[in-house]
Amino acid sequence: ITVPPATAANILALPSLMCHILHLCNVHGTPNSPAISDASMVNTTGMIGQDVHFKCSIDHMADKSTLIFLRPGPPQKLISYDNQIFSPLKRKYELNTKGGPFGNQWTLTIKNAQPADRGFYACQLNNKNVSSRTGFLDLKIPPAISQSTPSAVEVREGENVTLGCKADGAPEPTITWRRQDRQIIRVNGQEGFGASVFHGPEMNLTRVSRRHMSEYVCVASNGIGPDESWAIKLLVTFPPHVQAKKRMLAVRRGQVARLACDAWPRPEVTWQHDGNFVHEGNQHNQNYSVTGQLTTAHVLEIRSIMPKNYGVYRCTARNDNGIHHADIELVESEDDARYANRVRPEGNIDDEVSADSEGADDETDADFYQYTTAPVLWERETSTAPPQPQHHPTHHSHRHHEPATVTGRQVEERET
Repeated sequence: ITVPPATAANILALPSLMCHILHLCNVHGTPNSPAISDASMVNTTGMIGQDVHFKCSIDHMADKSTLIFLRPGPPQKLISYDNQIFSPLKRKYELNTKGGPFGNQWTLTIKNAQPADRGFYACQLNNKNVSSRTGFLDLKIPPAISQSTPSAVEVREGENVTLGCKADGAPEPTITWRRQDRQIIRVNGQEGFGASVFHGPEMNLTRVSRRHMSEYVCVASNGIGPDESWAIKLLVTFPPHVQAKKRMLAVRRGQVARLACDAWPRPEVTWQHDGNFVHEGNQHNQNYSVTGQLTTAHVLEIRSIMPKNYGVYRCTARNDNGIHHADIELVESEDDARYANRVRPEGNIDDEVSADSEGADDETDADFYQYTTAPVLWERETSTAPPQPQHHPTHHSHRHHEPATVTGRQVEERET
């Protein structure tokens, strides 16, 4: 069949006419070549742990064109080629091809987005000419305090210390500090400027004192997810202090005496008698109990008192920062109500310590001291000395005591 020249010209002109009608012609009057749509690879922000999507649309996709997804370098990392995800990456990425209303959309899914996935992604069209578009993936990451942040910091009294709290997240977290005990944070010495909250990743404390000792809580927040907190315990070391419960204790022969002293901040404690160390044995027993955050009560028990046991006992506290001691004088008790410093032997429930009723009216509550293991931290106890004992050989009243309890007069001079 022979086609007339006029008819052939009309047939050749038809595609050109159609591309003008449908706006599919380039400036030279020929159909447009494949190209990446301007709406492709839009910058996106996702939440950590969720799936994130990048979309790449191709106009006039040709059969011989190839679309690939990659992460620009250096080094450049290919994710997919010719509609296929590379095998080692299938757990991380997923590709949906020829989707959208016009069947020209490729979607790259980044599964379970993590901080390492943050960065640039590109879709590249390989045709006669290579073209590409790039988008940036940003992530919202809740704050996470670095595992290198210490849980405790030790500093010597009078020195300076810096407490640091580093946190990661997106956006970058802000750091605030507060004391666990809700006290004022003093950054410039014991009596210096202070506030209930401190802002910043590093908190500098100067001229630290024992009053700075506490747990300091840093809180990281960035508005994404829950805040994260971390507690740093500040330990302030200082020379020990020891304080005698009573400076003089009067006990009769054959009875049991308990000499007690309080020490802090939990030092090593030893006992001496007239300059000689006292060791555990049949007659001596040493024990202690924790009575406060930093305080311990130490007791030296002496059984079946003999004349050689009387004298001066020294309670000595030591730590890496110094040494301190307190003396207790153990004297023989006179048979008088004014010296009620008597201890009934343990187990002898029926024994009673007698006191003279004639002198009872002259005594006050302050004249008797009931042994306790609840000292006041960093405070000294003071008491005036009682009047000298007087002898009243007749008529005795009876005072009952609990077993293993020391009662008596606190005989000590006022400390200055």
